[in-house]
Amino acid sequence: MHHCLGHPSKEVLRHAKDHTKGFPKGINIPTTTGLCPGCVQGKMPATSHPPSDTRAKACFEPIHSDLKSFPVPSYHKYKYFIVFFDDYTLFAWITLLWDKASAITALKQWLALIKNQFNATIKEWMSDASGEYKSGAFIKHLKDASIIVLQSVPHTPQQNGHAECFMHTIMDKAQAMHLDTCLPQSWWEFAVNHAAHCYNRTPMSCLKWQTPYYLLNNEIPDISHLRVFGCSAYVHIPEAHWVNKLSPKSELMIYLGRGPGMKANIFMHTPNTLFYSDKALFDETLFPRCPPGQSKGKPNGVTQLDTPASKELPLEDDTTPGDDDYTPPEPPIGGSAPQPAGAGCYNSRHISFPFHYLPSHSMMCRPHDSYHLRMDY
Repeated sequence: MHHCLGHPSKEVLRHAKDHTKGFPKGINIPTTTGLCPGCVQGKMPATSHPPSDTRAKACFEPIHSDLKSFPVPSYHKYKYFIVFFDDYTLFAWITLLWDKASAITALKQWLALIKNQFNATIKEWMSDASGEYKSGAFIKHLKDASIIVLQSVPHTPQQNGHAECFMHTIMDKAQAMHLDTCLPQSWWEFAVNHAAHCYNRTPMSCLKWQTPYYLLNNEIPDISHLRVFGCSAYVHIPEAHWVNKLSPKSELMIYLGRGPGMKANIFMHTPNTLFYSDKALFDETLFPRCPPGQSKGKPNGVTQLDTPASKELPLEDDTTPGDDDYTPPEPPIGGSAPQPAGAGCYNSRHISFPFHYLPSHSMMCRPHDSYHLRMDY
């Protein structure tokens, strides 16, 4: 009868005898039986993973790490980012990567950062056991540093739950800021970096309403520099870059967060050239990337239920970000705005991991990333 009724449990069979007609008489339902191959193969559930109450007792004891890939290369042609997440302070460092092979370089740089800036060593390392994390060189470097390596079971990301939860949080933040202000998909690197910057300065209930930044640096973070991501700003242009004495002293640009290792903000200057400045007047109600007639917060993007599945090439094969009919825009008259050379640096108190920005005078995005500024004043 177990097979006739579609492999129900023994409890169901015991009640079926009294609540159905035609149930064969004289059948005793055993309390214990052997394994049913059909039930084992067709009904076995995955192991449950309740939330863990275990927490670190000091900084850098367990470090969680995970890697995220994106279907669209970013402004600087990044395709991934790797996160280093401290279990005690909940502080997170994010590094952008061009390929997975760069993960071991990011690891070496991050370990050197922790040793040099905090005079600390990592005790335990927790990650999944896939891809870049199971390479011999990656594991060897961790073991050579006397770090205990813990890895989750393959295809069981729940065992690295802290890193997974952080990934969900940071992507939710980045997507909310990115979509709310109508920014192109290839600008995800700025949204992710700004989301991590905000996350580290956000009070959390599990930290008794302290911030990760405070627990790591023993200093209350200053958030007076934060502005609405993607809003407009009139940015001061140095006199050395005026076309002539009649040139405007500021231009309308898009705010994209804080510059790495510097007291300056990142702005996008037309046509799609990064500009760094510490002097700007913000208009947090104007969003230049939103089309005329569409205000901030309205649904936008490419998700449509009645649209066929995308035929986009896999990430490894798609070497050209953006539209297929790419034609680089003409450079602006008078040259691009000045750009700083190299990545940011650290100071003695405020530590931020380098994001590997590579600003260039000729670095431009695809045509769908160009825009026309709207002067609504």
